[in-house]
Amino acid sequence: MRKNLFGITTIEILVIVGILGLMLSVSAKSYRSYLEAIDVNNTNNDFDNVVEFLERELLAIKASLDQFPEDKEHSVSQGLDSVQEWVDLINSEIELKTDNVIIESIDGTIGGKNLIVKLGVRAGHSLAPRKKAICWELPSSKCL
Repeated sequence: MRKNLFGITTIEILVIVGILGLMLSVSAKSYRSYLEAIDVNNTNNDFDNVVEFLERELLAIKASLDQFPEDKEHSVSQGLDSVQEWVDLINSEIELKTDNVIIESIDGTIGGKNLIVKLGVRAGHSLAPRKKAICWELPSSKCL
């Protein structure tokens, strides 16, 4: 009687390993591009959220100063005149998914009613550069 031996030959193992390697290389590249797309979307969403928040915050400060100019002008101005103070305010109010949104510069003051906050996105190979200036007075020549 003859016994049938079932097994995998060396050639079959090499073919299976080759197919698995090819599948892994294709899927790893796709996964990296997927993660980059998520990072770009999160950065764009964070940028839009920060711009919207800062515009709302400046409108609220303007309304507060217009309503009570003698009480709050100095205290509000001293609380939000540096980049770190604005960053702390943003981080306390918005949960950012990336750290790609940055405050590039702050010109002027709230007390002087000439504040300009310039936002940007950190440079990256997959991130398009975005910049936005948020101004106390919209028709300001520096804001354009």
